[in-house]
Amino acid sequence: MIEEKITYEYDFPLDIRIVELTEYPLHYQQDVELVAVLHGEVDIKIGTGLYRLKRGSVFAVNAREVHGIYKTEGPNTVALISINTDYFSQSFPLLSKSAFRTYAENEGDQRFTRLREAVFGILALYLKRGINYKQSCIEETMELLDFMNKSFNLCAVNEQGLSVSPQHENLLILERMSRIIPYIYEHHAEKISLDDLAEKEHLSTYYLSHMIKTCTGLNFRDFLCYARVEFSEMYLLGTDMKINAIARKVGFSTTAYYEKFFHRWYHSTPSQHRKEYSSKVRSEENPEKVKAVSVSTALSMVQQELSASQQKVYGPPVKQLKLFTKMNALERPLAKLTRRIEIEVCVEDHKRLGHALFAELSKFQCDLINLKYTEGENIEETEQLKKLLEANGYEVNLRKAYKGETTSGRSYGLDSIANLLYIFQRNMLSPLPLSVKLMDSGDENVQLKGDYGLMTASGIYKPSYYALLILQKLQGDLISYEKNYAAVRIGKENPAFIIAVVNYDNSILRLCTGKSTMHETVDRIKNFKDELEVNVNLSNIKGRYSINKYSFTNPDTVFDFMARLGFPKVYSSDIDFDLNYYSIPKTDIYTDDVDGTLHMNFQVEGAGLQMAIIQPLQGYEE
Repeated sequence: MIEEKITYEYDFPLDIRIVELTEYPLHYQQDVELVAVLHGEVDIKIGTGLYRLKRGSVFAVNAREVHGIYKTEGPNTVALISINTDYFSQSFPLLSKSAFRTYAENEGDQRFTRLREAVFGILALYLKRGINYKQSCIEETMELLDFMNKSFNLCAVNEQGLSVSPQHENLLILERMSRIIPYIYEHHAEKISLDDLAEKEHLSTYYLSHMIKTCTGLNFRDFLCYARVEFSEMYLLGTDMKINAIARKVGFSTTAYYEKFFHRWYHSTPSQHRKEYSSKVRSEENPEKVKAVSVSTALSMVQQELSASQQKVYGPPVKQLKLFTKMNALERPLAKLTRRIEIEVCVEDHKRLGHALFAELSKFQCDLINLKYTEGENIEETEQLKKLLEANGYEVNLRKAYKGETTSGRSYGLDSIANLLYIFQRNMLSPLPLSVKLMDSGDENVQLKGDYGLMTASGIYKPSYYALLILQKLQGDLISYEKNYAAVRIGKENPAFIIAVVNYDNSILRLCTGKSTMHETVDRIKNFKDELEVNVNLSNIKGRYSINKYSFTNPDTVFDFMARLGFPKVYSSDIDFDLNYYSIPKTDIYTDDVDGTLHMNFQVEGAGLQMAIIQPLQGYEE
């Protein structure tokens, strides 16, 4: 059976084996597999090449890649780490379509150092079997996959036909190619074209063609055929499908075309390859030849590898991403952005805020109020508030909260700058209603609860409060959009513009989707030190404009304020200022006379958002 099906423990989405290996016959998995060499060396045959892995090497095998591992001279010790794609696809939806390449003839750059530290760090956690070691391994694997997505999800084909990991200094090209190559592998059997990809990436076909050739060493057509040939081996060795059927299955228009490209990289015809390697496939008659290595021996080897880098598994290097983008003020919109905002309130919110409740609701111009009440609550008070809201022009939906719905303590990432970024990223382009809760529940003196309100129970603005304000403003014509920035045009005559720039990674967003603790949230935000600089040229505008720039970062949040105090469970002070003074964004306001093009610079260090509101001024004196 060429497909190897991995059985995972119900509470552990990793399968880790550390073995001395003689032969692991040809097979493939539906999951990502990492092969880490702890001692000696081994050969791995995968796709069109044979790779020599030395001590310290980490080799990534993607889902459905046919591969075999073989002993060279002398003893070896190898860690085989299978990663449950179904489980981790919840956070990395394209994991099953990944195109990780972690092999290079010279592994001298920092990416490989960090890759080894991360993989051997996971092995150390697993072998030590400390308290909660499974959860620790899962969390570190999440970090590893996030890093591999950014640094290794692309490949180049060298002169020997080996698929290697290229190094590129241009982070924008790296990010684009990390999307393009997995897309080609995912859709290899379809009739995709360079024009399709260029339209998808908003690039010219000439530029995209040049970028693919520079990064992979192959032109678009050859790389697509390379991917098709690689996938064909799964059918050649795992089925009795005829050669012409396999050719069609992987996307070739003719059998001759398939045989031509197969011979180019495998140096044999598909029929010859099937005849030579069918007997070398893993099966019940031809199982793997491995011997388990003791935990103490394996741990000693892992610690030796970690000692080379002083056992530092954490602390990725600071990345600096510098972008230059041109935006046309008259650009035909990419989309029309509208928002439907629904806000959840309760009688307790009205008691705390009084008439200020209506002032807060008016800021968001919400379309619907979800008025919630719990069993045993005074329904008359709820009905009175409903009438009061309706008298102020709001549509009100009365809803009974189900048992446990109002329980706090969900995730402290919701109190932090991470939630501003999460709400922005999740809802920026979404046509669905944006449903939020106005205030946290419970004791007013407990400032942080991990609840999902826009304000604390005492009425302090959380970062999510500003996220909703930003999204409420970002309605109009979307004229430019990328992962790290968006620009919206508002109005037709003398339009205004809003540009938002965001800096984050998946580890920051995940603080809002799991049960993150206070200190875990602090550490993850503190350790995310990547720097983003975006230079914008907004053309085809003329006149005098007011420019209001706002910067939302962690130091300007109630969460950071409480962290500096050591997270007291209860905090209130009659002699201190209103805590909202500590949570307002940094602002910069100025005017600019624009004669054709407005030049703007945005810089965000660490997790945060920077926004500019650009409005035409009329009636001013010359």
